[in-house]
Amino acid sequence: MSKKMFIALPAGGLLDRAAMGTDKDVEVSPHKPIAVPVAYGLSLVHNRFAVEVDAETVKKVGGSAKQPASTADEVAAAQTAVADAKAAVDAAGADMVAKADAEAALKVAEEALAKLKG
Repeated sequence: MSKKMFIALPAGGLLDRAAMGTDKDVEVSPHKPIAVPVAYGLSLVHNRFAVEVDAETVKKVGGSAKQPASTADEVAAAQTAVADAKAAVDAAGADMVAKADAEAALKVAEEALAKLKG
């Protein structure tokens, strides 16, 4: 089993079937975290088609398929994700690449929160 990472596509899109190991291209909604092979995910992040999503954030926001999280829990998790992303932007300091990546992740988190709040 190859190593995986989580990414989100800010504009949504299709992920290559060969890279994903599926019979068909994988369609992804905007800002929806998805697990991809590390090499493919890093290439998408490097070329700014996607942003890396922390696995802990996916667990907090994603909830469980068997027992969906309540709306209040989802909003709280999204607020935590926004706070974590803001901290990452602050921690990036003068590193322009890290700061740009952190700002992209912050935008994804803020949009997810806004979507939950309606």
